[in-house]
Amino acid sequence: MPQIMPSLGKQALHGAFWSFAERFGQQGIQFVIGIVLARLLEPKDFGVLGMIMIFFALAESVVDSGFGQALIQKQDASRTDESTIFWFNLLLGLFMAGALFLAAPWISSFYGLPLLKLVTQAYALNLLINSFGIVQNALLIKDLAFKRRMVAVLASMLISGLVGIFLAIQGFGVWALVVQSLVMNATRTVGLWMVHSWRPLFVFSTTSLRRLWKFGSHLLFAGLSNTIFDNIYLVIIGRVYSASDLGFYQRSKQLVMLTSYSLSQVISQVNFPLISRIQNDPIRMRYISEKIFRSTMLLILPIMTGLALIAPSLIQVVFGEKWMPCISYFQALCVVGILYPLNLLNLDILKALGRSDLIFRLEFFKKGLVLLNITIAWRYGIMALLLGQVCCSFLALIPNSFYNRRFIKFGILAQLSSIKGIVTSVAIAGVIAFLFGGLLEGNLTKLLLQSVVYAILCSGILWMLKEPTFVELTKMCWTQVSGGKE
Repeated sequence: MPQIMPSLGKQALHGAFWSFAERFGQQGIQFVIGIVLARLLEPKDFGVLGMIMIFFALAESVVDSGFGQALIQKQDASRTDESTIFWFNLLLGLFMAGALFLAAPWISSFYGLPLLKLVTQAYALNLLINSFGIVQNALLIKDLAFKRRMVAVLASMLISGLVGIFLAIQGFGVWALVVQSLVMNATRTVGLWMVHSWRPLFVFSTTSLRRLWKFGSHLLFAGLSNTIFDNIYLVIIGRVYSASDLGFYQRSKQLVMLTSYSLSQVISQVNFPLISRIQNDPIRMRYISEKIFRSTMLLILPIMTGLALIAPSLIQVVFGEKWMPCISYFQALCVVGILYPLNLLNLDILKALGRSDLIFRLEFFKKGLVLLNITIAWRYGIMALLLGQVCCSFLALIPNSFYNRRFIKFGILAQLSSIKGIVTSVAIAGVIAFLFGGLLEGNLTKLLLQSVVYAILCSGILWMLKEPTFVELTKMCWTQVSGGKE
């Protein structure tokens, strides 16, 4: 098998470790701060902010324009390329912040909530702030320098979290969340400039822009469609139902994002730049992709299944009685969280191969499914929308894996076959732990004992089925990446 950079496996393993450390630290801080804010604020406060999230998510996609990913994928990017992207993103950040500031009255009128005008205008500053750090963030990911990135990210979360809690105690309501976001993005951007020595040149090359745009534009349009349809449920729930209902949905989604989405993004941050370096070796890409699929699901499938299992007692004990209506929402989104990494890793392979055009094409089919779900389900309530979202996530696996079967011989059947032992173990452990939980009384007792029993059963069954551990899978992957033998 052909050799690649000898230090690549070691570099990737080092990057993976610090990427996980960053994400787990981020999760821990965010989870604790989230609990405190959830107890201090009302569900409607989170719902108010959730109403404008789709507009800011869209604007952030435009500001990035896929150029951050283009810099990672392009192995020979020059200082001129990087500086051009910096200045272009900065102009877009200023433009989009201004556009949302002017659109604030319309957004407020759309939801029938006057408070949204000032909230939107203040929140718009995040777009300009974030545009200053896009290139530094991309270069840190490209170099697998997650240790340095971790310092900036965790410091920003801790500082902003403390500010948000202080304001919530003082009775600022939704403004505590707005200011928290502004402080987090400002301190994060300053931190990225401090931990990376890159500085922009005063140059702007239309040639560089066009060259990077060829790759980034497909990711931009795919990202825009993803953003619209990932957040469209926020619009529907906020417009058709109430701010409190949206707050329950937001809390459920944030919990899933803290687990499945966060872990998946960590793996993706290492996976994408890594396999981009071996984009011309389909055999090795197939091997690495299979190991990454298995190790990812070995982490996420047991965690998300366990969270769905203990959801009633978890919500009651951790967040309090006022958040109980979000239990069923959270359980449905846990299933979406199980499928999310499979879809994400499939798209990482296509990005590494430089086929952002195919990612863009795939979005049409998947977004059609979402529109069909909304058209049918919205009138039957929020749970109907969420069950439809689960079905869409299942069906999205088919087109997402289609081209990978052609390019690296790793289609949906091969992917599911690679994780069948993990699925079997989690299913058996989940059923037994569920039945055991029915014998227990008291939310705290049930939460602790059911979690312990489930974890022991999962580990034991995986061992009996002779499934490799996460560490073993990781070693096999990096050994192959570095050109060695298992």
